[in-house]
Amino acid sequence: MIKMTTRSLLLLTALALFVPGLPLIATTLNVGAGKTYPTIQSAIVQTQPGDTVLIHPGTYTTSTYIVEKKGTWERPIVIEGVSQDSVIISGPSSSMQFVDCSYLTVQNFTMRGQKGNALFFDDGGTIGTPSETIIVRNIVFEDMEGASNVNTNFLKMAGVNFFGIENCRFDRGPVKSLCIDLVGCHGGFIANCLLRGTTDGGIQAKGGSQDIDIISNTFENCGDRGINIGGSTGLPFFRPADARYEAVRIHVYTNTFLGCRASIAFAGAVGSWVVNNTIVNPTAWPFRILQENVDTSRFMPCGKISIQNNIIVFRNTLNAHFNVGPNTAPETFLVSHNLWYNSDVPSRSNENIAPVVESASIYGEDPLFINPTTDFSISSISPAVGKGQISVGPARDKRNKRYVSPPSIGAYEGATVTSVFENVTNEHRSITRTTTGFIVRLPIDGQRRTCALYDLRGRLLRRIELNGGEHHVPAGLQEFLVVE
Repeated sequence: MIKMTTRSLLLLTALALFVPGLPLIATTLNVGAGKTYPTIQSAIVQTQPGDTVLIHPGTYTTSTYIVEKKGTWERPIVIEGVSQDSVIISGPSSSMQFVDCSYLTVQNFTMRGQKGNALFFDDGGTIGTPSETIIVRNIVFEDMEGASNVNTNFLKMAGVNFFGIENCRFDRGPVKSLCIDLVGCHGGFIANCLLRGTTDGGIQAKGGSQDIDIISNTFENCGDRGINIGGSTGLPFFRPADARYEAVRIHVYTNTFLGCRASIAFAGAVGSWVVNNTIVNPTAWPFRILQENVDTSRFMPCGKISIQNNIIVFRNTLNAHFNVGPNTAPETFLVSHNLWYNSDVPSRSNENIAPVVESASIYGEDPLFINPTTDFSISSISPAVGKGQISVGPARDKRNKRYVSPPSIGAYEGATVTSVFENVTNEHRSITRTTTGFIVRLPIDGQRRTCALYDLRGRLLRRIELNGGEHHVPAGLQEFLVVE
């Protein structure tokens, strides 16, 4: 395989400008009243790799349905509004659907009033050829109308590999609605989004979904399940087709939850992490452990989940800490270093935990939120400060403040950041994605380690040698980092 550095890729792009027969300059296709293209669809069908569809102010009510439109790794197709507030895509059913499309960025407008899925990406049912590299950012989804007895979602992806959803707002859905529904999606992240006012939940990842990071989002009154790691998927819709789990390797870090019947549910999920989140006033349970696809010859039982470093504040009306269903493996859960606080009767904070075994957690101590209704960050005198497990958490909190060592419990670091690594051992390392790259946390042990940056095709872009400590490695949203 040819190894390409970032400099080589830039040089190759420059040389392409001089190769006869290749598109020389990316084109902007303007959409709107008095512009070249009256509808969004009419512009998208004319795009070539590297082009931008620029949507001008107005309300657009015609559906967009695009099949097999593909940018390239170096030249994605961008579909964007000139401003989020002035570009409104309204109704009628599924406003925008992209079938078997790849290398697209969709951003910067508002979607409102749809009766079906507002924005939908899928692989056209061709499970062996997924859609790839889809970025959705800076979109407001609001006031979906939905339809009677039909599941509707603000944003749905099915069979998408390598995706990013960031800085979006999902607000006010109808009955039987989700903010984000992922079916058989792999290798993506959802970051810095606000999700609220839906009935069925905030985010669902099921149908063989794997390797997804859910980071620094805000969930407010998202109905039945704030996050559903797993679910109940019909067998023909699994990707891969032979997956033995609904979801695996889902990372839920530094999110906050307010309300929701259950904050986080695990339904046929295995090998996932829920670390450094803050949960406030779930109405029934903070956590559910379920198995909704129960064919034991096919599916592994829900288990091998880590729940650590989380703050859970609840009322005395809570049903239980955990709702555990049949055909699950709660004994395989690792639950530790959490803070549980019954705000009505603190002395009852440690009731109703069985059958899950928990260790090294705090019960009945007020976490001392800066504001118990509007600001769930904690002060330096909070009992959560310095009580988290060192080796499991992300490097930075929800406000991008560095976690100290040992870290605070919850989505926010409360301590003053001084020396972060005094207690770090050889086993303590982490890689956390940010919008500008990666935060790499390595042990201070006198050793230099090599990190490798790859694109989503698996091509090596560059190698970096790092000493122990915390480092920021700049990278694009379509690149990933490993410690060799």
